[in-house]
Amino acid sequence: MTVKMGKRLQQIVDMAWRAQEQKHYQHIWDMCCDHGQVGINLLDRSPACHLHFVDQVPSIMTSLQLRLEHHFASSSTHWHTHCQDAGQISFSAAESHLVIIAGVGGVNTLALINQMLSKTPSSNIDFLLCPVHQLWPLRKALNQKGYGLEREQLLQENRRFYELLYVSGTSQKAISNTGCHLWQADKRLSEQYQQRLLAHYHRMQHADDQHIATIIDAYMKVDRHWR
Repeated sequence: MTVKMGKRLQQIVDMAWRAQEQKHYQHIWDMCCDHGQVGINLLDRSPACHLHFVDQVPSIMTSLQLRLEHHFASSSTHWHTHCQDAGQISFSAAESHLVIIAGVGGVNTLALINQMLSKTPSSNIDFLLCPVHQLWPLRKALNQKGYGLEREQLLQENRRFYELLYVSGTSQKAISNTGCHLWQADKRLSEQYQQRLLAHYHRMQHADDQHIATIIDAYMKVDRHWR
């Protein structure tokens, strides 16, 4: 049962599948899953793991449960639905997890991550993230928590830019505050995204705001990746 998706969700599914092929996670979590498009498309590929759908809206989860029972009752992949706050999920510390969070801001994403890591050691939980904005504070915090970069990608859909960020507690590659590899794939796209970010932070800047000035300076220098 393949669900038609936009470019952003398709890239998330593709990166998650590639991560699963490399690391063989025992559990994949589609957090704040909404209507479960990412998880369903992963489930359609029958990964050898437990696949979890999580959302706190009862009507969404009831509808999704019925849909999964109808199309995946005999699936070789064990799937589960959880109608609860994603931040309150308890993870098995003895097993490996890939947690997918998309469609919320970077600050809210970080709040969810903090709640999850308060319960389970970070070495057991990897994250695949696609926030709608606020990447700078999220990247900075992940680096401070000891997470490292596995893969990153820049994409555009419906005139909006997205960073796709796959991180783990075992990677030795530092997470750049601005990103590194995501600027190298498409020069035109990278230039447009850089200008969008700079315009945003210039609007936020006040005369004595050194923090914003530091961010602007960092994004001014990302063009070294495509020169």
